[in-house]
Amino acid sequence: FLAYAAATFVLVFCYADAGSETPEIVPLLWHVGALAVLLGCAWFWFFIRVDVSAEGHSPLRVVRADLFVLSLMASALLALLWSYALQTESDWAGVALGLYLIATTVLFGSVGWSKFPHMFYKPAAAFQRRVEEAGGELAHLPPPADRPETFGSARRAPQHY
Repeated sequence: FLAYAAATFVLVFCYADAGSETPEIVPLLWHVGALAVLLGCAWFWFFIRVDVSAEGHSPLRVVRADLFVLSLMASALLALLWSYALQTESDWAGVALGLYLIATTVLFGSVGWSKFPHMFYKPAAAFQRRVEEAGGELAHLPPPADRPETFGSARRAPQHY
């Protein structure tokens, strides 16, 4: 994703002029990055994603949290289709570009409703909690109900029902 995003940035802001000569490595990184994103999204969607059938749902069920990975997959796929249409000088290049821009807009517009922000929020919240515990700011709070105040041999054995 980083190669894809960086190459997109470089292509748009550094080599957008018709007269500028683009180094061969930049489009290659763009294509390899888009293909890697597409393969990674497909791997996640079909092999890593939570087994929704175990929860009694259809495997085709899509919820709002899936919007990020699906729009990322659509963006990468449409980027590659647009590139192919440009290289073959197809009449569909404009349509592919429009669909790519729509998918990319949905991708960045849907970040707030996806699981993507958790990647940044959870480590930051855990770090803040440790800093507060180290500074004694949480000393006035009672311990969590599932954790006794003493550790080691005084810990309660798990209760099974």
